[in-house]
Amino acid sequence: MTCFLKDNSSFNALFEILEFFGECLGLKVNHEKTEIFALGNNTLQDVDFPKHNICVNIKILGVYFGYDVKQRDALNFRQTLKGMKKSINIWKWGGLSLLGKIQIVKTFAVPKIMYRASVIPLSKELIKEANSIIYGFIWNGNDEVKRHALISDIKNGGLRMLDIESLIKAKRVMCLKKFLQDYPSSWKTILGKILSPVGGRFLLYCNFDTAKLKISLPAYYKECLDAWSELNRKTPSSSHEVINEIIWNNRFLCIDKMSIYRDDMIKLGFLKIGDVVKANNSFQFNVYGTSPLSPEQNLFLMSLIDSFPAEWSAFAKSFTDSSLIEEIPNDPKIGLGDGNSVPILDISSKQIYEIFLGKKQIPPTAKRKLTDKYPDINVEWDKVYSLPFRSTLESKTREFQYKILNCIVYTNEKLYRFGLVASPSCTFCQETAESIEHVLFSCKVSSEFWKHVLSWLKDNDIYIETLKEWEIIFGKFDIKDNFTLINHLLLVGKYYIYSKKCQDSLPTAQGFIARIKLIYRIELQIAREKNKLSQHFIKWRKLVEVLT
Repeated sequence: MTCFLKDNSSFNALFEILEFFGECLGLKVNHEKTEIFALGNNTLQDVDFPKHNICVNIKILGVYFGYDVKQRDALNFRQTLKGMKKSINIWKWGGLSLLGKIQIVKTFAVPKIMYRASVIPLSKELIKEANSIIYGFIWNGNDEVKRHALISDIKNGGLRMLDIESLIKAKRVMCLKKFLQDYPSSWKTILGKILSPVGGRFLLYCNFDTAKLKISLPAYYKECLDAWSELNRKTPSSSHEVINEIIWNNRFLCIDKMSIYRDDMIKLGFLKIGDVVKANNSFQFNVYGTSPLSPEQNLFLMSLIDSFPAEWSAFAKSFTDSSLIEEIPNDPKIGLGDGNSVPILDISSKQIYEIFLGKKQIPPTAKRKLTDKYPDINVEWDKVYSLPFRSTLESKTREFQYKILNCIVYTNEKLYRFGLVASPSCTFCQETAESIEHVLFSCKVSSEFWKHVLSWLKDNDIYIETLKEWEIIFGKFDIKDNFTLINHLLLVGKYYIYSKKCQDSLPTAQGFIARIKLIYRIELQIAREKNKLSQHFIKWRKLVEVLT
């Protein structure tokens, strides 16, 4: 039980009630385990609480609270990071694919951090340390693909890895969403009081920078407002945008390097830049209320206009149509990143996370390398990246294709540069440097392998007229019949060749067919369990007889 008490007399009154409760039901307070923590500027003396422990940190629902930031972070996150590292390292030697490791991270690592990070601030250093543990587990060493590429969606060349920083920011924005929702709560009252000098909830309509607000914010709420500002930060670049820019708490409109807020001026009708422009295209002291401006308000407005950036002044003076000034919506809106915006009360945590994620995602660096390598090929990258996930259920096969597309498959050519093998020559033919293109396609051993595979497919009424190098790398998209099956077989063939290279043995059509039979049986069992037998037989219809 956690109780918040005003003073010593409240404490004594509480324990009188608890003692009476204990006499009635036999449930008594364990004084040795009772902890007392001082809030704010209050100080506690041991003499006043002889039976109880006065502590500098207190644990409530699994979260430690205290005034020493380093000690609080150590109690909340250091042990969590150690536990997280231990739990995921159990899986380190299990031979998991990248996809499997990412699933382990999502299941066992990220939730451990997010439970506490959702209610207390988490420093950038701790986020960096958590990422170091997580990505060290995924790659078993140094990163091989940029993290901002790995967090992208499948069709954009990523593997949907979670981004801790974006998750935390989404949680912070959701806190402000709850602040705006129409239900009473003590924390809302406290936050409203903190924000009252800058307009309370009105702040969330403004283009603000927390560093320029004339208020002192607790670390957690500063993170909330910083996350909100990141979503809604904008730089007006047109006349329409400038005249609709809210004046107050604006990061571009500062006096003495601080943004400004005047409730009295808002009541007089001065809300947006367009409200201070005359019909004759010059600035005015326009009063929409019944009371005229006082001398002090006139001087303030002059100072405010003087703080306008030169470009804004030029845009504002070209403004002629007051109907272009838009009404402020009932609820603050969040920009979706595509030019549209939605009310904060209508958006989900997942959508907010996707917005933050979209601001960080980048295409894989290998995309440019492959584009330059095959300049005559019009590559539809979204289809190329999605193909292994459409064609096969095998994580290892999907992972191998992902590594091919990111140029991180290690052949003798690369290993020789690292000094890990004695020769860069092909494992099979020993004649040419072993690049990924060579070992999978142009090597005489691989070429002969593909001839036998295509002949076997032809015998089973599956025709592939030609097979080119770039089709081995990206996939075969110039076919309609048996599209999924053919690309699945090509993926398996590539992985089979590379597996044989690593085993220092030669690929054969018989070995390939044996592997396909095993894959068929696995997919058949999965189809039965998921009640998708019809889709299974549509895909494999040409090979059912030969594989069963």
